[in-house]
Amino acid sequence: MKKILLTLAIIIAGYSTYAQYLPLTAGSNYPLTGTLFSNNVEAIRLSGNNVYLSAFDYVNVLRTGYLQFNPGGSIILGADNASSIALTGANVGIGTINPQGKFDVYDGNGTNVIAYFGANNIINAKGLYLSRPTVNTNPVNIQGSQVGVGRTDISLQAEGGNVGIGTSNPQGHKLAVNGDIIATSVIVKLYGNWPDYVFKPTYHLPLLTEVKAYIDHNQRLPDMPSEQEVTKEGINLGEIVKLQTKKIEELTLYLIEKEQQINEINEKQRTQDAKDQKLQEQLKTMQDQLNNIMNPKTKAE
Repeated sequence: MKKILLTLAIIIAGYSTYAQYLPLTAGSNYPLTGTLFSNNVEAIRLSGNNVYLSAFDYVNVLRTGYLQFNPGGSIILGADNASSIALTGANVGIGTINPQGKFDVYDGNGTNVIAYFGANNIINAKGLYLSRPTVNTNPVNIQGSQVGVGRTDISLQAEGGNVGIGTSNPQGHKLAVNGDIIATSVIVKLYGNWPDYVFKPTYHLPLLTEVKAYIDHNQRLPDMPSEQEVTKEGINLGEIVKLQTKKIEELTLYLIEKEQQINEINEKQRTQDAKDQKLQEQLKTMQDQLNNIMNPKTKAE
């Protein structure tokens, strides 16, 4: 490929390039050093061991486009002070001569593909790491990557839009998944108003008679969504966990209250039992005294 491009460069230069403004023709023996160019034409420039095929802006002496061949084997396509470089009308392949799309990267076995973006210093370059295990049935892996660090976190940010998995209509949600989700841990971060207020002295704990009346009328606990609402809108996990926690805390207060009532009843029962026991003892004493009065002979004997 490199030989073909160099041959093409020499052919073009033979038609419209001047070395020190001298005609470059077949059989000419001019040294190719410095820069060979003329106004608005392609030219060859040799700089050390690098070879450039360039198009120059003659007035500003800027390369409007260049193809650079480095001695290490790398090839650079660029432009001086260009805001963008566009390749139109064809597919681009890296590692393949038969790209299957507008941009096709192939490393020979398809197991490791790396692209770095955003940093001029290659030591700190960060990018996207794409890989596919050798088993064809395994999925493609997408990870963040940094030179000298290895795998890093990846952040998916849809600026001004939402993300849908299995659906093209996220319906206003930042992430919409049409299907099952499995996870070993999920953290839902709320914006406050966690129901610890239930345990504050100022909180009004509904009477159980009030709760029973609400249940009889609505067939659900107070504050909880109805079946119709869940069927139509779904469940907000963060909100439902907050409501369930509130109900658990209220239930705890009810249990504490009932335990206090039971303890009071038990204490009263123990007091009453002690009184009953004392009364039984008094009755027995009175019965013995009465028996002695009624049966004096028994005492004399």
